Amino acid sequence: MNRRETTSWSSWLLLLVGVAGILLVVVWYMRLEDRIDTSYGHRSGVIGGKSVNGTAVLGEMFKQAGHRVHSWQALSPKIRKADVIVWAPDSYDLPRDEVCQWMLDEWYEGDYEPTLIYIGRDFDAEPLYWKKIQPRAPAEQATEVRMRLTDAQSHVQTERSAALKTTESKWFDLEKKKKSKKVRTLSGEWSDQIDASKVEIELGDRLLPSDEADVLLATEGDVLVSREMIETKYAGELTLIVVQNGSFLLNLPLVNHEHRKLAGRLVDEIGPESKNVVFLESGAEGPPIRETDPEQRMPTGMEFFSVWPMNYVILHLAVLGVIFCFSRLPIFGVPKELPSGAPTDFGLHVAALGRLLEKTNDSGYVTARLRQYQQTSRSETSRQESSKTGRG
Repeated sequence: MNRRETTSWSSWLLLLVGVAGILLVVVWYMRLEDRIDTSYGHRSGVIGGKSVNGTAVLGEMFKQAGHRVHSWQALSPKIRKADVIVWAPDSYDLPRDEVCQWMLDEWYEGDYEPTLIYIGRDFDAEPLYWKKIQPRAPAEQATEVRMRLTDAQSHVQTERSAALKTTESKWFDLEKKKKSKKVRTLSGEWSDQIDASKVEIELGDRLLPSDEADVLLATEGDVLVSREMIETKYAGELTLIVVQNGSFLLNLPLVNHEHRKLAGRLVDEIGPESKNVVFLESGAEGPPIRETDPEQRMPTGMEFFSVWPMNYVILHLAVLGVIFCFSRLPIFGVPKELPSGAPTDFGLHVAALGRLLEKTNDSGYVTARLRQYQQTSRSETSRQESSKTGRG
């Protein structure tokens, strides 16, 4: 095997070893981290669609009821066509006054009186996730799971305490509470055929509806879900349904059968007719208000660089690819012109033929070819000698 072939095999071996090493590191890292998607209030998308704090399951329930379901991120002309807006904001603060006013003055262009379902933020499903897997965790991972649970609880409490909360808005007021409580009893028209002992609803800060609101679900004097009719500028009355938080409506909590019953009652509130339901997805600052619809960008493929663990895999493969390319480049230096052999040198032909025969790795075949050549050469020589003798 010549030097060039040895270099080629070494390069490919380097590439294979590198890929295997990267995959092992990624698998080990995934096993170590056990990361879960905790992004809040998203129904679809690479990030957020399958989050424990997402709304994909609730959106699917609206679809199964015959409604048309979409997602949007701004208060713009497109959302005016929504019959129902489901809003689970990723903000512990109350809605801004201009957002409330937009809902009353700018929305609505449909055939029905609009319905706004507002789901308060004062809940996070990540601690619930670690609590649920803690009893089933292997003994060697019990300490790790317990640490993750503690970290998640601390993170949620820090965000909840750090939020600059206003206590009044156009729709409801806020009563701050230092501690959350578990719901043990249920009352109201939604509580029929719901086993309160099996629900896992948490109640933190209270959203206080007006005195005109109807209480749909309550617990020991605290309102969990309310419904209120509010006059709008053009669309008649807006039905405002306020849910204290997502502890029975987000993806992970909807694993609970009793929670799915309550979510079904929420879906029933908008009526049996097929309606256009839009999930409004907003961050800590609330939804932006725009005169025109934002442009929807076509996927470019670069989204993978922001999704774990693909971002780590692609990054390492890119670095390895660069190293591999350099390994295949010629040695740098002053270019030299190598001496070329004479085209009439028959020895070059013999050497090339020898290299070809060597690649067969079959000594019997090589011997047979040499014998055939010798016999052919002798026959040709005999014919040439006979020809000369005849002419002589």
